[in-house]
Amino acid sequence: MPISEPNSPERWLAHWREPYLLLIEASWPQFLLLVTAAYVLIYLLFAALYSLDPTGIGGLSGGMALPLQAFFFSVETMATIGYGVIYPLSHWVHVVMTLEALAGLILVALITGLSFAVSRARPTASASLRRCRLARWRALWPC
Repeated sequence: MPISEPNSPERWLAHWREPYLLLIEASWPQFLLLVTAAYVLIYLLFAALYSLDPTGIGGLSGGMALPLQAFFFSVETMATIGYGVIYPLSHWVHVVMTLEALAGLILVALITGLSFAVSRARPTASASLRRCRLARWRALWPC
C-alpha cells in the first residue's frame, strides 16, 4: 500500500509497525535520544524487579532509598561496572541480575548494529552519482 502523504497518520503508523525502519531513518540526535530512553526504561524495569526483594541486595547503606539503590545496582549490572560493596544475596536477585546481564549484552549488540545502519545504510547523493557515472561509462543501464 503506497502512502502518498508525507505527514499522514498512515505513514506514522507504518513507522511504528516497522521499528527497524524508524530507527534507520532517525537522525543521529533522535537515535541517541531513543537509545538513552531505552536504557533508562530498562534500568527502571530491572530496578523495580530488584525492589521486589528488599533484603536481596547486600551492602546497602541506610542513607539512600531502596528504589534509588536498586536503580544504581541495575546500572552497575548492565554496564558491567562492578558492584563495589553492593552484591546480590538472594536467589531472586541472582536470577534478575543474570537476566539483566544477558539483556545488556543483547542490547549492546543490537545498538551496535543499528548505529552502523544509521550511519552507513542511507545512500548519499555522491554515491548514487558515482554509480550513475560508472553505469553511463560502461553503458550497462541508464540513470
